[in-house]
Amino acid sequence: MQYNRAKEILTEKIDALHAASAALLEHETIEGKHIHEILDQGKIVSEIIKSSNEVPGDEQVEKENTKQEKEEEVSDLDTGAQPAGAPA
Repeated sequence: MQYNRAKEILTEKIDALHAASAALLEHETIEGKHIHEILDQGKIVSEIIKSSNEVPGDEQVEKENTKQEKEEEVSDLDTGAQPAGAPA
């Protein structure tokens, strides 16, 4: 019964569903108020503000990965024998 109800709602609101999916593809994240705007007005009318808690971009992730790889390389180095005169 609920499946049929959900299917009916999605069928009735197919344009809003497509508008919401397009907005998500463009902005990755939208707020609930934007969904309400799409349902009520057919489009987003208020500004979409990027969150300050965004995931680092590809460039930042690449820098962090490179730094981590360098640290791993250093820790994997065999320091060899102790230098002469080192305490026993």
